[in-house]
Amino acid sequence: MVVTPIQALEQSIGRRVTVRLKTGHEYNGKLILSDEHMNLLLTDCQEIDADKPLKRLGEALVRGNNILFIKL
Repeated sequence: MVVTPIQALEQSIGRRVTVRLKTGHEYNGKLILSDEHMNLLLTDCQEIDADKPLKRLGEALVRGNNILFIKL
């Protein structure tokens, strides 16, 4: 069975993910919601650099068209 990217995101709800934006910023947090545009809601979110935390953000909404890739 082939899993689409949207299905993979749905299966990852409740797990920690890392999101890199087109700007180069990287965020790590628990995936709470995703939609058909790959907009993501992360909780317990932090901005990271080389896997080291830079800032704690709490909840963050990441717009799908800004995402370069997502590590599940």
